[in-house]
Amino acid sequence: MAARYVVDTNVLVYALDRREPDKRERAKEVLRRVGSAGTATLPAQVLSEFGGACLRKLEPRPDPEAIRREVERLMLTFPVLPLTGPVVLTHSDAGWRSLATRLRLIN
Repeated sequence: MAARYVVDTNVLVYALDRREPDKRERAKEVLRRVGSAGTATLPAQVLSEFGGACLRKLEPRPDPEAIRREVERLMLTFPVLPLTGPVVLTHSDAGWRSLATRLRLIN
């Protein structure tokens, strides 16, 4: 099945955020569902943003090596979209919604 979603940075961060247990569980379930179904991709920019966001926003601060391992795991689970001009143009139309917003994980 072709990917129907792109995973937003917020979904990845919420999946690790212990301060927001409801959002954490919903994000983890979404990632399991779309990961096992092969219906989502990760833009390369999201992987980059994810590491920085975790180190800035999560409490307690995660170990950078643990974040690196998580990025590697995500790269094995999801196809990664390279950040290229054509990719940006293809996914910048009004129909491309972040998975986090669609699932109301963020306001």
